[in-house]
Amino acid sequence: MATNDFIHDLVSKIAEDNIEYIVITVQKGKVEHNANAYFNIVTIDGADMISTTFEEVIANLSESNGEFTMGNPGEFDEADDDPDEDKDSE
Repeated sequence: MATNDFIHDLVSKIAEDNIEYIVITVQKGKVEHNANAYFNIVTIDGADMISTTFEEVIANLSESNGEFTMGNPGEFDEADDDPDEDKDSE
């Protein structure tokens, strides 16, 4: 799988600016998938805004791709995913 150097650089730059953030990355491989979450959430307002934003992302996924249910693996991604199509995911 590819390295996450550019993600670490991005997160470092965001942190330097004292921005509250969450960055979630997913790397799909032929056999195994990895996900990482990088975050700096230090206020209730920041947590609320991130939560609201994430809920909007999920709503947009549902609108764009049909029904998407949190906590129901395979309904959205895994059933339609073909790892052989992800040539960069080795």
